[in-house]
Amino acid sequence: GTSTMKDLWSDLSILGTNLSGHEQEIETYLLSVLEQYPDDYTFDVSGHSLSARELINVFSGDNELLDQYDRINVFNPGTTPTHNLDSSKVAVEDDRYHFYLNSGDLLSNAFVSLLPSDRDNVIWSKPHHSALYNHGMGQWEQV
Repeated sequence: GTSTMKDLWSDLSILGTNLSGHEQEIETYLLSVLEQYPDDYTFDVSGHSLSARELINVFSGDNELLDQYDRINVFNPGTTPTHNLDSSKVAVEDDRYHFYLNSGDLLSNAFVSLLPSDRDNVIWSKPHHSALYNHGMGQWEQV
């Protein structure tokens, strides 16, 4: 998620394009993990908000080596519903994705309309009156 001033620029980019500008850097890192542990490992990756959006973008690309990741957990992925949703649609079709969503979270609410009601691996948190709670990681402590 967003933790530095540099991340705020990425958030602004997400608002305009659904791309952070750091996808190549993240893909390079994920590939280096695969190279470092080549045999007999399973790979999972998780992200919240900004980093969840970045994972969706990276894994919707054409790099077949990333197919070695078995599970992709995305918590409240920041998504602008008015811009290119192609990578989000790819993620919805990919069974490796586990979505952790809250219908009260404005930053990830685009997935409410993208996910079919019978899709496996979708966990919904109960919305609260607090926008910070609805987007925060604290709601997932009991999952």
